[in-house]
Amino acid sequence: MLYRARTDLDIGVKRGELFPSSKISERAIPVLLERGKIAEVAAPPLRDLPVWNDRQPILGVETLSDVVEVDPAAYEFPAQVQQWQKEAKALLNYPAPEGWYLKDPYKVQQKEDCGGCEKKRKSRARKAKSAEVKDATN
Repeated sequence: MLYRARTDLDIGVKRGELFPSSKISERAIPVLLERGKIAEVAAPPLRDLPVWNDRQPILGVETLSDVVEVDPAAYEFPAQVQQWQKEAKALLNYPAPEGWYLKDPYKVQQKEDCGGCEKKRKSRARKAKSAEVKDATN
């Protein structure tokens, strides 16, 4: 199974990085999943992906995450399998744009200290101040 770190982990995995289940103990996985520290990678089946459906019989795996976890040495053309692993990992590892973070796993939200949020706060403060002035003059 392939996982994505949702926070920096003590095992040297940074937030957003993909890592195999062999990198952590089996007892730790359910705990980290429950606490939201890691998430299972939802990889599509190879049969649904153009080009990859041709590679499926060669690799003998079902999903894109399985491609990342295979041992290239077990195949006749290990260099080709390593290249395919890089491609699969690139498809699965989509980094968030700079200045964004995952607060909710299903919703990307902008950081509070962004320039747009600051403009909104200043605009609200001006509106509140002008409303106070209107109330004071009436």
